[in-house]
Amino acid sequence: MLAVWERKVLRKIYGPHFENGQFRSRTNKELMELYGEPSIVSFIKKGRLRWLGHLERMPEGRLPKRALYGHPGGLRKRGRPRLRRLQDVEDDLRRDPTIARDIAFIKSHYVFLVPIINPLESSGKLVYTQLGLIEEVTEKINLVPGYVGEKVSEKLKSLLQKNPGLTVVRIVADILAGKAPQHECAVPVHLIPTFKYALVSSVDVERSFSAYKMVLSEKRCSFSMENLEKVLVVYSGSNYGHVQ
Repeated sequence: MLAVWERKVLRKIYGPHFENGQFRSRTNKELMELYGEPSIVSFIKKGRLRWLGHLERMPEGRLPKRALYGHPGGLRKRGRPRLRRLQDVEDDLRRDPTIARDIAFIKSHYVFLVPIINPLESSGKLVYTQLGLIEEVTEKINLVPGYVGEKVSEKLKSLLQKNPGLTVVRIVADILAGKAPQHECAVPVHLIPTFKYALVSSVDVERSFSAYKMVLSEKRCSFSMENLEKVLVVYSGSNYGHVQ
């Protein structure tokens, strides 16, 4: 149904095709060639694969991963059981050959990202260690051949250039690593040591919001200031107690 709706919208956008003195409706192939982008169905299927990869990198105790691979007890209703998300992904791989080709290309050229993403998602890493991983990723991505490799390299370069704070963090990281910075540092000297475990990615920041949002919930209005301080100390100890 989504594919039919998409083609209906595209036919209204591009209009009919004039051929041999008369107008005719454009074929599905002509529409997709004019559109030049993946179909909405392919977009959704690739989104499933991205989400599945995100789940695979999650720790074993996370609720989404337990829900995906878990087997709840009890009795189900009569009839055929509902399809699980893993079965949907497997069906997508069997039916759409472009997804299988894309996965083969990713596995050939981007599999190095898997062991690098995990350290960047965890807290307690030295800032110059994290930046070193980013530099390693940038060098390897620039070596990927073909049109896709060129587009990914351009996208990464654009994202890094749009982040002016990254330049400041790199200068601070050089100072903390004992190197001579190439540019003047805009951070006051007495604040530089606080950047030792600075977060380069936003993953840990998002986890912090998830962990602390319940502290600021309306249900905490009856908390005394003393109890609120104790809750904050407990959360800080559980999330960052391993950082030395």
